Order: sequence, then structure tokens, then C-alpha cells
Amino acid sequence: DTVSEALDPHGEAALDADPAREGSRPADADPASPGSDKADTDPAGPASPDTEPLFGAFTAKTLSGAEVTDADLANGKISLVNCFGTFCGPCIEEMPDLEKLSKELGGVSFFGVCTDLYGYDGALDAAQLTLAEQITETCGVTYPVIIPPQDLQQTTFDNIVALPCTYILGARGELLETVMGRQTYDEWSGILGKYTDN
Repeated sequence: DTVSEALDPHGEAALDADPAREGSRPADADPASPGSDKADTDPAGPASPDTEPLFGAFTAKTLSGAEVTDADLANGKISLVNCFGTFCGPCIEEMPDLEKLSKELGGVSFFGVCTDLYGYDGALDAAQLTLAEQITETCGVTYPVIIPPQDLQQTTFDNIVALPCTYILGARGELLETVMGRQTYDEWSGILGKYTDN
């Protein structure tokens, strides 16, 4: 079925396979090989925090229908924003570990962003929304999964060239680190341990 196909660990994770989604990667990102189980973090370590929130001002809905705004990503805590695609096997593989960590790390707010919910006509695709809901439910994800507003989709998420891509944000929503590729539970624990006392 559709969900089991999406759970295929060999799913292609490179967005340049879809010409409509090609674009330049975020300036501080060093993309991992498509579909690779190995991934790189910024070799220089956490970036010097910018004074501006990474995503700017926005209001969006989550897959569960709740409202989320930029203020939720600038809540005085570290935030992890995991960008994934429904076609991306490595993205789906790491979701259970992220869910587990979201329950263990009280000092970190976890968010998901599904990056392939819009069709070629620029409208939200109902079938994609349903698939994203099925995948997150299958993986046991309870943290908010954001449906990106169209402008944020175009300016930010359409420019990601490999998934998963995860942003670590500071207390004001500023970018601290970009993590490209799938990480294990232990790898995520090490990355987040740099920013927390947990």
C-alpha cells in the first residue's frame, strides 16, 4: 500500500529528482548523499547565532489542525525542526527516534515540516496530506507537524536539495545548526546535548 511504499528505506531522498523542486541549498547546509544512512553536521559546529528568526513571521496549521506561529519556534527553548518528504525512506526511518527524544528532552521543542504537500499547481494536495498523516501516525509521531504556508514553502523548503534536513534553532528562533541526512538516536542525542543539560 502507499504507506508501506513510503516506508521503503531505499526511498530516494534527493529533491533534485523532481525538477519542480530544484534550488540552491541553505547557505550553511552541506547535503548528504541522497538516501544515505550517513549524514554530516556542520564541520565547524554550531553556527554563530543570527539575530533574526530563521523562518520570519508566519502562521500555519499542523496536520492535526492546530495553529502554529513563528512565536512557537522562538519560545525561549531550543527547537528542532525536522523537514521531511513522504517519498523519503531515511526521513521516515528516523521519526521514531525523534519522537522518543521529544519525550525525553524537556528543554527542546520538536517540530516536523512535510515539504511535499503542494502540487504542481501550487495548491495543497489532499492525497499528500492524507499520506503524511498516515506516515506520522504509523511512526507514532506526536510532536506538531507543520503544513508550511505557501510563501514559506517557496522561499525556504523548495530550496532544500536533500532530505531529511533538520534545523536546530535557538531561544529566539535563530539558526544554530543545520543537520543534513538521517541520524540515529545516539547521534541525535549527541547533537542536541551540545545545547541542553539533559
